Amino acid sequence: MLNICLQQTPAMKTIAYQKFTAITVASLFLFAFTGCKKDDPPTANFTYQVAELSVSFTYAGTDAESYSWDFGDGNSSTVQNPSHTYGAGGTYTVVLTATNEDGDDEESQDVLVEASTAEAPQLSFGDADGAFYSINAVSVSNVGGFPVEVIVGSAVAWFVNGGTDFVDVGDVSFAQGSKSGTLDMNANNTYTWVETDFTSSGFNKSGGVEWTIDGGNGHGSISGLANGFPFPSTSEINESSDNISGSADYTLMHNGSISDADSTIFMISGPNGTVMKTVDGFTTSVTFTSTEMGTLGAGTGIMQIASYNIYDQALGGKKYYMVNESVASKNVTID
Repeated sequence: MLNICLQQTPAMKTIAYQKFTAITVASLFLFAFTGCKKDDPPTANFTYQVAELSVSFTYAGTDAESYSWDFGDGNSSTVQNPSHTYGAGGTYTVVLTATNEDGDDEESQDVLVEASTAEAPQLSFGDADGAFYSINAVSVSNVGGFPVEVIVGSAVAWFVNGGTDFVDVGDVSFAQGSKSGTLDMNANNTYTWVETDFTSSGFNKSGGVEWTIDGGNGHGSISGLANGFPFPSTSEINESSDNISGSADYTLMHNGSISDADSTIFMISGPNGTVMKTVDGFTTSVTFTSTEMGTLGAGTGIMQIASYNIYDQALGGKKYYMVNESVASKNVTID
Protein backbone atom coordinates (compact mmCIF):
# COMPACT_ATOMS: atom_id res chain seq x y z
CA MET A 1 0.00 0.00 0.00
CA LEU A 2 1.23 3.41 -0.88
CA ASN A 3 1.03 5.91 1.93
CA ILE A 4 0.93 9.52 0.89
CA CYS A 5 1.42 12.17 3.53
CA LEU A 6 0.23 15.65 2.60
CA GLN A 7 2.03 18.45 4.27
CA GLN A 8 0.30 21.88 4.67
CA THR A 9 2.32 24.44 2.91
CA PRO A 10 2.42 28.06 4.13
CA ALA A 11 0.09 28.98 1.27
CA MET A 12 -2.45 26.36 2.32
CA LYS A 13 -2.34 27.58 5.94
CA THR A 14 -3.00 31.11 4.74
CA ILE A 15 -6.04 30.03 2.69
CA ALA A 16 -7.49 28.01 5.61
CA TYR A 17 -7.09 30.98 7.98
CA GLN A 18 -8.74 33.34 5.53
CA LYS A 19 -11.73 30.96 5.15
CA PHE A 20 -12.11 30.66 8.96
CA THR A 21 -11.95 34.42 9.34
CA ALA A 22 -14.53 34.98 6.60
CA ILE A 23 -16.93 32.43 8.11
CA THR A 24 -16.50 33.92 11.60
CA VAL A 25 -17.16 37.46 10.41
CA ALA A 26 -20.17 36.34 8.41
CA SER A 27 -21.57 34.48 11.44
CA LEU A 28 -21.11 37.47 13.70
CA PHE A 29 -22.83 39.73 11.18
CA LEU A 30 -25.74 37.29 10.84
CA PHE A 31 -26.11 37.08 14.62
CA ALA A 32 -26.07 40.82 14.94
CA PHE A 33 -28.67 41.16 12.20
CA THR A 34 -31.08 38.55 13.55
CA GLY A 35 -30.42 38.52 17.27
CA CYS A 36 -30.25 42.23 18.12
CA LYS A 37 -33.69 43.87 17.74
CA LYS A 38 -34.13 47.61 17.36
CA ASP A 39 -36.58 49.01 20.00
CA ASP A 40 -39.32 50.91 18.14
CA PRO A 41 -42.41 51.77 20.25
CA PRO A 42 -45.43 53.06 18.25
CA THR A 43 -46.78 56.56 17.88
CA ALA A 44 -50.52 57.17 18.15
CA ASN A 45 -51.23 60.14 15.89
CA PHE A 46 -54.52 60.28 13.97
CA THR A 47 -56.56 62.53 11.70
CA TYR A 48 -60.33 62.67 11.18
CA GLN A 49 -63.01 63.99 8.85
CA VAL A 50 -66.49 65.04 10.06
CA ALA A 51 -69.72 64.77 8.04
CA GLU A 52 -72.54 65.94 10.37
CA LEU A 53 -72.75 63.24 13.08
CA SER A 54 -70.44 60.75 11.28
CA VAL A 55 -66.66 60.83 11.69
CA SER A 56 -63.98 58.89 9.76
CA PHE A 57 -60.73 58.34 11.68
CA THR A 58 -57.37 57.58 10.04
CA TYR A 59 -54.33 56.25 11.89
CA ALA A 60 -51.39 58.57 11.09
CA GLY A 61 -48.76 57.19 13.49
CA THR A 62 -46.06 54.57 13.00
CA ASP A 63 -45.21 51.01 14.03
CA ALA A 64 -48.51 50.11 15.69
CA GLU A 65 -49.62 46.48 15.68
CA SER A 66 -52.95 46.94 17.45
CA TYR A 67 -55.34 49.84 17.97
CA SER A 68 -57.83 50.79 20.68
CA TRP A 69 -60.20 53.70 19.98
CA ASP A 70 -62.40 55.35 22.60
CA PHE A 71 -64.90 57.61 20.82
CA GLY A 72 -65.86 59.54 23.97
CA ASP A 73 -69.52 58.48 23.98
CA GLY A 74 -69.17 55.01 25.49
CA ASN A 75 -68.36 53.31 22.18
CA SER A 76 -65.02 51.91 21.02
CA SER A 77 -63.23 50.09 18.17
CA THR A 78 -60.07 48.08 17.50
CA VAL A 79 -60.04 48.74 13.74
CA GLN A 80 -57.05 50.64 12.35
CA ASN A 81 -59.14 53.25 10.49
CA PRO A 82 -62.66 53.20 11.96
CA SER A 83 -65.77 55.27 11.25
CA HIS A 84 -68.27 56.20 13.94
CA THR A 85 -71.68 57.90 14.00
CA TYR A 86 -72.60 59.85 17.14
CA GLY A 87 -76.12 59.96 18.50
CA ALA A 88 -76.11 63.71 19.08
CA GLY A 89 -74.10 66.80 18.32
CA GLY A 90 -71.42 67.94 20.75
CA THR A 91 -67.71 67.84 21.51
CA TYR A 92 -66.30 64.36 22.20
CA THR A 93 -62.81 63.52 23.45
CA VAL A 94 -61.51 60.71 21.23
CA VAL A 95 -58.58 58.65 22.55
CA LEU A 96 -56.41 56.31 20.46
CA THR A 97 -54.03 53.84 22.12
CA ALA A 98 -51.51 52.30 19.71
CA THR A 99 -49.59 49.21 20.85
CA ASN A 100 -46.78 46.92 19.70
CA GLU A 101 -44.45 44.50 21.52
CA ASP A 102 -42.15 47.38 22.47
CA GLY A 103 -44.78 49.49 24.22
CA ASP A 104 -47.77 51.75 23.59
CA ASP A 105 -48.62 55.38 22.96
CA GLU A 106 -51.78 57.44 23.48
CA GLU A 107 -53.23 60.39 21.57
CA SER A 108 -56.43 62.32 22.39
CA GLN A 109 -58.28 64.98 20.40
CA ASP A 110 -61.55 66.86 20.92
CA VAL A 111 -63.89 66.22 18.00
CA LEU A 112 -66.84 68.55 17.33
CA VAL A 113 -69.87 67.07 15.52
CA GLU A 114 -73.15 68.77 14.70
CA ALA A 115 -76.48 67.43 13.49
CA SER A 116 -77.83 68.42 10.13
CA THR A 117 -80.40 71.20 10.08
CA ALA A 118 -81.65 70.35 6.58
CA GLU A 119 -84.60 68.23 7.73
CA ALA A 120 -85.66 70.38 10.69
CA PRO A 121 -89.11 71.92 10.12
CA GLN A 122 -89.18 75.63 10.78
CA LEU A 123 -91.73 77.66 12.71
CA SER A 124 -92.37 80.02 9.80
CA PHE A 125 -95.13 78.69 7.53
CA GLY A 126 -95.05 80.34 4.12
CA ASP A 127 -98.30 78.70 2.98
CA ALA A 128 -100.22 79.20 6.23
CA ASP A 129 -103.39 81.24 6.58
CA GLY A 130 -103.24 80.86 10.35
CA ALA A 131 -101.27 79.23 13.15
CA PHE A 132 -101.99 78.20 16.73
CA TYR A 133 -99.23 77.58 19.30
CA SER A 134 -99.77 75.70 22.58
CA ILE A 135 -96.66 76.23 24.72
CA ASN A 136 -95.49 74.67 27.96
CA ALA A 137 -92.66 76.62 29.59
CA VAL A 138 -90.90 74.12 31.87
CA SER A 139 -88.48 74.97 34.67
CA VAL A 140 -86.88 72.66 37.23
CA SER A 141 -85.82 73.90 40.66
CA ASN A 142 -84.02 72.10 43.46
CA VAL A 143 -86.15 72.19 46.62
CA GLY A 144 -84.75 70.42 49.66
CA GLY A 145 -82.51 68.31 47.48
CA PHE A 146 -85.36 67.18 45.22
CA PRO A 147 -86.09 68.43 41.68
CA VAL A 148 -89.42 70.26 41.39
CA GLU A 149 -90.86 70.83 37.91
CA VAL A 150 -93.00 73.91 37.29
CA ILE A 151 -94.96 74.26 34.04
CA VAL A 152 -96.62 77.46 32.84
CA GLY A 153 -98.89 77.29 29.82
CA SER A 154 -99.22 79.98 27.16
CA ALA A 155 -100.79 80.30 23.73
CA VAL A 156 -100.19 82.35 20.58
CA ALA A 157 -102.22 82.63 17.36
CA TRP A 158 -102.08 84.69 14.17
CA PHE A 159 -103.98 84.88 10.88
CA VAL A 160 -103.53 86.42 7.43
CA ASN A 161 -105.84 86.78 4.44
CA GLY A 162 -103.82 86.56 1.27
CA GLY A 163 -101.15 89.00 2.44
CA THR A 164 -98.55 89.50 5.13
CA ASP A 165 -100.53 91.67 7.54
CA PHE A 166 -102.22 89.97 10.48
CA VAL A 167 -106.02 90.18 10.54
CA ASP A 168 -108.76 90.14 13.17
CA VAL A 169 -110.78 86.89 13.12
CA GLY A 170 -112.92 87.59 16.16
CA ASP A 171 -112.58 85.60 19.36
CA VAL A 172 -109.91 82.86 19.45
CA SER A 173 -110.20 80.26 22.22
CA PHE A 174 -108.91 76.83 23.19
CA ALA A 175 -110.03 73.90 25.32
CA GLN A 176 -108.23 70.85 26.68
CA GLY A 177 -110.15 68.83 29.24
CA SER A 178 -111.03 71.13 32.12
CA LYS A 179 -108.59 73.83 30.95
CA SER A 180 -109.89 76.50 28.57
CA GLY A 181 -109.26 80.12 27.76
CA THR A 182 -109.81 82.98 25.34
CA LEU A 183 -106.76 84.68 23.87
CA ASP A 184 -106.27 88.45 24.07
CA MET A 185 -105.98 90.29 20.77
CA ASN A 186 -102.97 92.60 20.56
CA ALA A 187 -102.65 95.90 18.69
CA ASN A 188 -101.07 94.17 15.67
CA ASN A 189 -103.95 91.62 15.49
CA THR A 190 -101.94 88.73 16.93
CA TYR A 191 -103.45 86.76 19.83
CA THR A 192 -101.81 85.71 23.12
CA TRP A 193 -102.71 84.02 26.42
CA VAL A 194 -100.57 83.24 29.50
CA GLU A 195 -101.56 81.04 32.42
CA THR A 196 -101.79 83.18 35.55
CA ASP A 197 -103.08 80.69 38.12
CA PHE A 198 -100.92 80.51 41.24
CA THR A 199 -100.80 76.74 40.88
CA SER A 200 -100.14 76.71 37.14
CA SER A 201 -99.90 73.31 35.48
CA GLY A 202 -99.57 74.09 31.80
CA PHE A 203 -101.24 72.03 29.09
CA ASN A 204 -101.71 68.32 29.59
CA LYS A 205 -98.66 66.70 27.97
CA SER A 206 -100.86 64.20 26.12
CA GLY A 207 -101.78 66.95 23.63
CA GLY A 208 -105.15 67.42 21.95
CA VAL A 209 -105.63 71.16 22.53
CA GLU A 210 -108.73 72.15 20.49
CA TRP A 211 -108.99 75.57 18.86
CA THR A 212 -112.01 77.70 17.94
CA ILE A 213 -112.29 81.00 16.03
CA ASP A 214 -115.41 83.11 15.55
CA GLY A 215 -114.35 84.10 12.04
CA GLY A 216 -113.80 87.32 10.08
CA ASN A 217 -111.59 88.89 7.38
CA GLY A 218 -111.87 85.91 5.05
CA HIS A 219 -111.86 83.25 7.78
CA GLY A 220 -115.02 81.34 8.56
CA SER A 221 -116.20 80.19 11.99
CA ILE A 222 -114.13 77.12 12.86
CA SER A 223 -114.03 74.77 15.83
CA GLY A 224 -112.28 71.51 16.63
CA LEU A 225 -108.86 72.24 15.11
CA ALA A 226 -106.33 70.22 17.10
CA ASN A 227 -102.82 68.78 17.15
CA GLY A 228 -103.32 65.33 18.67
CA PHE A 229 -99.63 64.61 19.20
CA PRO A 230 -98.21 64.63 22.75
CA PHE A 231 -96.16 67.61 23.82
CA PRO A 232 -92.39 67.11 23.42
CA SER A 233 -90.65 65.76 26.53
CA THR A 234 -88.20 68.68 26.74
CA SER A 235 -87.99 69.70 30.40
CA GLU A 236 -84.54 70.61 31.79
CA ILE A 237 -81.23 72.09 30.65
CA ASN A 238 -78.24 70.07 31.77
CA GLU A 239 -76.15 72.81 33.37
CA SER A 240 -75.40 72.95 37.09
CA SER A 241 -73.48 76.24 37.05
CA ASP A 242 -75.10 79.67 36.99
CA ASN A 243 -72.11 81.05 35.05
CA ILE A 244 -70.96 80.22 31.53
CA SER A 245 -67.99 81.49 29.52
CA GLY A 246 -68.58 83.89 26.66
CA SER A 247 -65.09 83.33 25.22
CA ALA A 248 -64.95 79.54 24.76
CA ASP A 249 -66.90 76.82 22.95
CA TYR A 250 -70.07 75.95 24.85
CA THR A 251 -72.30 72.88 24.51
CA LEU A 252 -75.94 73.52 25.38
CA MET A 253 -77.36 70.16 26.46
CA HIS A 254 -80.74 68.77 27.45
CA ASN A 255 -80.91 66.56 30.53
CA GLY A 256 -81.97 63.23 29.05
CA SER A 257 -83.53 62.22 25.76
CA ILE A 258 -86.16 64.21 23.83
CA SER A 259 -89.23 62.52 22.37
CA ASP A 260 -92.34 63.56 20.39
CA ALA A 261 -90.56 66.46 18.66
CA ASP A 262 -90.21 67.33 14.97
CA SER A 263 -87.50 69.92 15.62
CA THR A 264 -85.63 71.53 18.48
CA ILE A 265 -84.26 75.06 18.79
CA PHE A 266 -81.16 75.62 20.94
CA MET A 267 -80.69 79.27 21.89
CA ILE A 268 -78.54 81.44 24.15
CA SER A 269 -79.29 85.15 24.55
CA GLY A 270 -77.01 87.76 26.13
CA PRO A 271 -76.88 91.54 26.49
CA ASN A 272 -75.52 92.03 22.96
CA GLY A 273 -77.13 89.31 20.90
CA THR A 274 -78.51 85.80 20.46
CA VAL A 275 -77.11 82.59 18.99
CA MET A 276 -79.53 79.95 17.79
CA LYS A 277 -79.50 76.61 15.96
CA THR A 278 -82.45 74.50 14.80
CA VAL A 279 -81.87 70.75 14.56
CA ASP A 280 -83.91 67.55 14.34
CA GLY A 281 -86.26 66.78 17.19
CA PHE A 282 -84.22 64.09 18.91
CA THR A 283 -80.88 65.92 19.10
CA THR A 284 -80.06 66.61 22.74
CA SER A 285 -77.08 68.98 22.46
CA VAL A 286 -75.61 71.67 20.24
CA THR A 287 -72.18 73.30 20.48
CA PHE A 288 -71.70 77.02 19.90
CA THR A 289 -68.17 78.09 18.94
CA SER A 290 -66.13 80.62 20.87
CA THR A 291 -66.73 83.08 18.02
CA GLU A 292 -70.49 82.67 18.33
CA MET A 293 -70.36 82.93 22.13
CA GLY A 294 -68.31 86.11 21.83
CA THR A 295 -71.26 87.90 20.18
CA LEU A 296 -73.45 87.57 23.29
CA GLY A 297 -71.69 90.07 25.54
CA ALA A 298 -71.00 89.79 29.25
CA GLY A 299 -73.86 89.97 31.75
CA THR A 300 -77.25 88.39 32.36
CA GLY A 301 -78.33 85.82 29.82
CA ILE A 302 -80.84 83.05 29.26
CA MET A 303 -80.45 79.59 27.74
CA GLN A 304 -83.43 77.87 26.12
CA ILE A 305 -84.17 74.55 24.46
CA ALA A 306 -87.51 74.61 22.63
CA SER A 307 -88.89 71.45 21.00
CA TYR A 308 -92.05 71.34 18.94
CA ASN A 309 -94.23 69.18 16.73
CA ILE A 310 -96.52 70.41 13.98
CA TYR A 311 -99.86 69.35 12.51
CA ASP A 312 -101.67 71.11 9.66
CA GLN A 313 -105.25 70.98 8.47
CA ALA A 314 -107.23 72.66 5.66
CA LEU A 315 -110.72 73.99 6.42
CA GLY A 316 -112.91 76.43 4.52
CA GLY A 317 -110.25 76.95 1.85
CA LYS A 318 -107.68 77.98 4.46
CA LYS A 319 -104.64 76.12 5.77
CA TYR A 320 -103.98 76.16 9.51
CA TYR A 321 -100.98 74.92 11.50
CA MET A 322 -101.22 73.70 15.11
CA VAL A 323 -97.99 73.60 17.12
CA ASN A 324 -97.31 71.86 20.45
CA GLU A 325 -94.15 73.28 22.01
CA SER A 326 -92.17 72.59 25.20
CA VAL A 327 -89.50 75.06 26.32
CA ALA A 328 -86.81 74.51 28.96
CA SER A 329 -85.06 77.65 30.23
CA LYS A 330 -82.24 78.60 32.56
CA ASN A 331 -81.01 82.05 33.57
CA VAL A 332 -77.22 82.42 33.61
CA THR A 333 -74.46 84.97 33.89
CA ILE A 334 -72.20 85.17 30.86
CA ASP A 335 -68.60 85.87 31.90
